Amino acid sequence: MTSGAQPGGATLEPMRMLIYAPQPLLARLLAESLAARGYHTQVETDLTALAAADERLPAGALLVTSSDAAHVWLSAQPPVLRRKCLVLGDGDLDRFADLDCRLVSPADSLERIETELRHLTPAESEPRQKLLIVDDDPDTRATIREYFQALGYDCRSAANGAEALARIREETPQVILLDLNMPELGGLDFLKTDPDVNGNEVGIEGVSRWGKAALITMAFDKRFRMVLVGSSGKGGATPLRRHFGEEVASLASSGEFHWMAGNFLKYAATKASFGSMNPGDIPVDSNELIAMCAPRLVFISYGIPAKGDAKWLDQRGSWMATVDASKVWKLLGAKGLSPAPTQNYHTAPMPPVNHGLLDGKLAWRQDDGGHTDAPNMIFFIHWVDKWTGYKRQSR
Repeated sequence: MTSGAQPGGATLEPMRMLIYAPQPLLARLLAESLAARGYHTQVETDLTALAAADERLPAGALLVTSSDAAHVWLSAQPPVLRRKCLVLGDGDLDRFADLDCRLVSPADSLERIETELRHLTPAESEPRQKLLIVDDDPDTRATIREYFQALGYDCRSAANGAEALARIREETPQVILLDLNMPELGGLDFLKTDPDVNGNEVGIEGVSRWGKAALITMAFDKRFRMVLVGSSGKGGATPLRRHFGEEVASLASSGEFHWMAGNFLKYAATKASFGSMNPGDIPVDSNELIAMCAPRLVFISYGIPAKGDAKWLDQRGSWMATVDASKVWKLLGAKGLSPAPTQNYHTAPMPPVNHGLLDGKLAWRQDDGGHTDAPNMIFFIHWVDKWTGYKRQSR
């Protein structure tokens, strides 16, 4: 897609091209060749610099030379970005075949490469997915809109649930991003307007820092019926006062303090107007956070360190907190961990990997995957179905 005039005299803007090639000479040659054919090119030789690539490609494409690092990076990107990507490699392209990327070899002519590049930008007549953004904060709506427009979505917005319902009657979006708390019909109340959704049985899920957020949300917002807490570590299901893995000082450090409440930071202070404090001064811990969710449905999920679910998450500590919290389910007349551990939380052995305790309303399962709850998702769904009485409809 080079510069030039379209039929009818309209000028066609040059296509923007972001090139990643770790070899500077190859990167320069590709950039010069494509620039000579009318492309606006930008070169990166460091893969980490592609972190914002999806924001830089609203009307362009990405040319990537194949490598192990490139495959890992592309696998983690949204499908909309991968469909804008052309992978250049020799003999090792098969592993990219399932990523929706276009594939070319250095042996191909530049004309062939350019033909593939032209397919990366959809025709203007191709329908885009409609995305409805519902949030009462105008800055948040604008930020989300800008991000998803760059990914190719046709974005609409509404300031509250009532306005969103009016928009849906006019045109049906494929995706809705919904704020939880809004005036004039918040997110959960909005769901209750859909006859296909049981708005009284809404769940929440998160992994890592979002696992921390999911557990805290479940504890403080009684409207949620169930939660899947994935690899949450310290600040989530792992005890803060346990001297193992990530320390409170790390959570309160310059790299992570912005996730935490200001009142929390004092427990890592070595010198302050009140003196010094340490994790032992924290009056509550994760066992009580988990217990605050009782008697609702709570599923604690972890992977294994060998696959990337870091040891500093302290899976053992989370197990201890879950065992201790289980007694609150029993206190409230519900079944906690089941089969129930026969020893106290200090000495109760962890269940084997891939062996879940899924018979109670408090569940635990450590799978043999990494820093993700994906392997446990199917177990979570079937576990929820059992407790909610949901019957799957045959299609």
